[in-house]
Amino acid sequence: MNEKGGVGKTTDTYCVGATFGRIRGGDVIAWDANETRGTLGFRAQKDRHSRSVVDLLEEAAAEFGTVEGSRRSTIMRYTRGQGDNQFGVIASDESRDRQDLVDGDGFRTVHEILGRFHALVLIDTGNNHRVSHFKAALVATDQLVIPVSAGADGAYAAEVMMDNFISLGRADLVKNAVVLLHDSATRSGDAGAVAERFRSRVRAIIPIPFDPSLDSGDEIDFDTLQPATRAAYQEAAAAIAEGLATLTRKTARP
Repeated sequence: MNEKGGVGKTTDTYCVGATFGRIRGGDVIAWDANETRGTLGFRAQKDRHSRSVVDLLEEAAAEFGTVEGSRRSTIMRYTRGQGDNQFGVIASDESRDRQDLVDGDGFRTVHEILGRFHALVLIDTGNNHRVSHFKAALVATDQLVIPVSAGADGAYAAEVMMDNFISLGRADLVKNAVVLLHDSATRSGDAGAVAERFRSRVRAIIPIPFDPSLDSGDEIDFDTLQPATRAAYQEAAAAIAEGLATLTRKTARP
């Protein structure tokens, strides 16, 4: 989550998904839960279909209301496999008008279905905290991940968002958050100054180096990432997993 566009939410969602998928060997899904037309489906590997989360809601959600209808083969009709990356993507709809159909109730329906078949659900949010499905995503969040660009504008947007979450009673999420701090080709070095603004507020700050393979905005080929970039995303995945493990231990206590 970050209410500013262009800070790396979609890139991070994909690369964290690929990292987890390759390490875990599956059971990972990345969901483009943008309030308009998101780009996760565009950045992901293409599949034999172009069905979206809206298609899932309109065509198949009712099937999951019964034991007999709750089949992995059904959900796979709406997710896009990512090959050797060992995870799936469920895309937002290409039509903005249809994507608006995913309200808070729609979010909760899809989230519950995805959680039946995947151990890890990564949510690429939109930029508007006032829409109902962004609010539903916040309620569903176990581990907050905040992508931040090297510029001051991305950091400012993240800080305002964090303050808003605290006012909503989610200070726990902010304190346990993982910040993925992106350096850039044009503002190399600015990331260090931005990091100081978050150091006392969140649990972990992971620097993500600039990588030309990600800068084009085209389909992401994880194998072409520089070794330093892949190592950074592995560190990010470890930090996220640590937060989830801590939460699991807390909820498991009698």
